Order: sequence, then structure tokens, then C-alpha cells
Amino acid sequence: VRQAVAHGVFSTCCALEAGLTPAEKRRLVELAVEEAAGRIAVSIAPGAVPAAEVLELVRHAAAAGASHLHLVYPQGFQ
Repeated sequence: VRQAVAHGVFSTCCALEAGLTPAEKRRLVELAVEEAAGRIAVSIAPGAVPAAEVLELVRHAAAAGASHLHLVYPQGFQ
């Protein structure tokens, strides 16, 4: 996130975080928002299965202060 401040945006919960548990993804969002401290936009891209997990991640990110959402299809989707 600190490096992203120089570029003006930070995105999380995409391919690199695919192996994280839902709790770890929520914590990652919290840390990103905290570190950004309003200096940059924090975006999440919650591609997960089932859809209920995506909705939970979106709700949590909004409550934590994330400012943007990218809708993506889950990894392995066919």
C-alpha cells in the first residue's frame, strides 16, 4: 500500500489473494484502508465462490472504508 500511494490507487482481493481465507481477505482490506489513510483510493476485486462470500467481502470492504469495487468472475470459472 505504501508503494501504491505514489501511484494513486490500491487494489486488493484479486488473483494474488486467491489462497487467503475470507477472514484473511477482510483483514487485508482493513490494513489497506488503514495504511491508505484517505490518501489514495482503495479498490477491491472480490472474485470468490460462493456468491455469498463475495457479498460479505463487499459489505465488509464498504464498512472498512474501501472506495471502489471491481466485479470479477471467480478463478476457475468455466
